[in-house]
Amino acid sequence: LRHNSTPAESENIFDVGAANFMDIVMASKDPVILDCYADWCQPCKELAPRLEKAVKQNPGVRLAKLDTDKEPDIASQIQVEVLPTLYLVHEGKLVDKVTGSLRDAELQAFVQKAAGLGKSQSANELLIEAGKLLSSAQTEDAAAVYKQVLETSRESHGAIAMAGLCLCAMAAGDHGAAGTLAASIRKDFPNSLGDPIVTQALAAADIARESSTVSDTEVQDLEKRIAADPNDHAARLSLATACFGRQRYAEAMDHGLEIVKRDRAWDDGGGRRLLLRFFDTLGSAHPEVA
Repeated sequence: LRHNSTPAESENIFDVGAANFMDIVMASKDPVILDCYADWCQPCKELAPRLEKAVKQNPGVRLAKLDTDKEPDIASQIQVEVLPTLYLVHEGKLVDKVTGSLRDAELQAFVQKAAGLGKSQSANELLIEAGKLLSSAQTEDAAAVYKQVLETSRESHGAIAMAGLCLCAMAAGDHGAAGTLAASIRKDFPNSLGDPIVTQALAAADIARESSTVSDTEVQDLEKRIAADPNDHAARLSLATACFGRQRYAEAMDHGLEIVKRDRAWDDGGGRRLLLRFFDTLGSAHPEVA
């Protein structure tokens, strides 16, 4: 049984040594399983075909094979003490290590852990792309990417993906869909409510729900109340919320600031709380906040 393999046989399986160890293993963007072996090691020969098969089934994972007899300096530096030894390396860092003979279930778990790192990296890259699309008002394209992440990485990135969809719905003026998504986030991802984009999405949906209850006629009535009594802070707060839900952000901010300016202590800091909600909803990069 031949232990080694070449890139020609599989694009994600490599022999490594001093000449390519840094490039193949340490500089790889994909997760790498480093198989440390020797030709005389019978457990290594038994493990090799099972390991290769498992890695070939996960193209997002690299397998780097190090002959410790031919590369004793590397073996010493990475502290190989038992053969076979498998290291899991991701973004130049040691993530995990197993040694000796492995049962099929143990081997599969190790390879799946590596595959999970690859999926996580891919999901992160997609979320960055979606965020850029949303920021540039390409709402439909952003929503498509968020949906892709939700379908492929729901367990690890579902809350952020769903929050992104909620913000897309808000940008499209679909407040009903945004409210439904916000309710799902609170139900399905209670441990992720503190994430900044989740907080932003929930705040946006909540304000949209509140503002939707105020009709255009009622907005006009609120404006008349404030004109008659500039210190009617309750009316000003309702008007600010209604304006914000209609994406009249500057006007909403001005009303919130006016409440703080006229009576900072009103409603136990109600004006300040309102502004903080606006800030959470828009995010720190929005022109009205920055």
